[in-house]
Amino acid sequence: MLSVSNINKIIIFIVVFMFYSHIFSYLAVTGHSLFVPVNFILLTIVLVSIMLMYNPKSMGFMQNPLYIWLLFYCIVLLIWLVLPNAQATEKDMKGLLLSIIFLFLMMTLMYFDDHRLSTTRKAILFVTLLAIFNNLYEFFNPFAFYKLNSGYNILGRSAGLYINSNKSGEAIIFGLIFSYRYVPKKLKSIFLVATLIGILVTFSRTGIALWFIVVFILAKERVINAKSLFLLLSLLFTGIIFALPFLINYIEADFGTVASNLLNRLDFFSSSTHTLDYSEQERITVAMGALEIFTAHPLLGGGISLTNHWQYHASTHNTYLKLMAELGMMGLIIYPLFVLSSVWKVRGTAKKLSKAFLVYVLAIGLTTHNILDSYHILIAFSIMANLSYKSRKARDDAP
Repeated sequence: MLSVSNINKIIIFIVVFMFYSHIFSYLAVTGHSLFVPVNFILLTIVLVSIMLMYNPKSMGFMQNPLYIWLLFYCIVLLIWLVLPNAQATEKDMKGLLLSIIFLFLMMTLMYFDDHRLSTTRKAILFVTLLAIFNNLYEFFNPFAFYKLNSGYNILGRSAGLYINSNKSGEAIIFGLIFSYRYVPKKLKSIFLVATLIGILVTFSRTGIALWFIVVFILAKERVINAKSLFLLLSLLFTGIIFALPFLINYIEADFGTVASNLLNRLDFFSSSTHTLDYSEQERITVAMGALEIFTAHPLLGGGISLTNHWQYHASTHNTYLKLMAELGMMGLIIYPLFVLSSVWKVRGTAKKLSKAFLVYVLAIGLTTHNILDSYHILIAFSIMANLSYKSRKARDDAP
């Protein structure tokens, strides 16, 4: 018969794997309609309820500052949803509700418990390795996950199960931050290089730049052994410099203009002159559009979910601008408070991780508008918030 501890570990691993890997999203967009987020959320509610039955003390979790932010966020959403300028459709409201429920469940799942936190982080290590493998496999087999012209395939840019290459890079970097300590000592440097390679094949410029920033911070905090990493990185970059021209020729010869997005990104890295591609032009256009809305409606914004339905093909690619455009002045503080609540008065060894986490999440807020509804990011915030709370609680309970 399984012990309570083992039941907890199995539940946590299943939930983290399902949501951190985004396997349900991948299956849903590839024609398996049963695998939609709401079904997985309902399953998670059942699994967490089982855990709470075995662990009634878990209900003391409401002391965590992230729950205070969650309550504040719910109140703001409820107020803005009843305003005349609200743009939210039934689908938007469902998405907001699922994200709120999911964050609550994740916080509950790993609340102030060493075993739950460690199991969560080990599960993320597994998913991170899977993501790296999938990205490399897709790089050499471009149609392994998505068919050409499916709407989910940017030829040459790996995404694996994450559909979006940038999300794949995010998951790997969060995996680096939170699961590095569980990698065997002799394999730590190899793991670091593997995470970089996994991000390189996404050709996410932000992801690549932030990998170096995160690694630098972790090395500065002595979480990472900088000396052992230097030689491996030197060898890797020597190989990349020599391989880049051959890679460009291969893509041009085999895929031609079909891979124009990738070729432009390679040009970004290899040339001193660079012209803006469609992605960059779109980001500038939507950013200007969001600023115009905020300027015109600074107090209450243009309406909740406005950027999901405006004249542009995409939202803002920027969490700060999205919230400002939709919620006005209130939108200025929602995301910073979310970040602050996750690292509130963090102490001890958790503080070392929090520095890399803090810089990373503040930076990606400038490049994505999906932070508050991306399940892998919400799991990362839940881990950081529980590590922070645990570090404070341990210090407060000390004699």
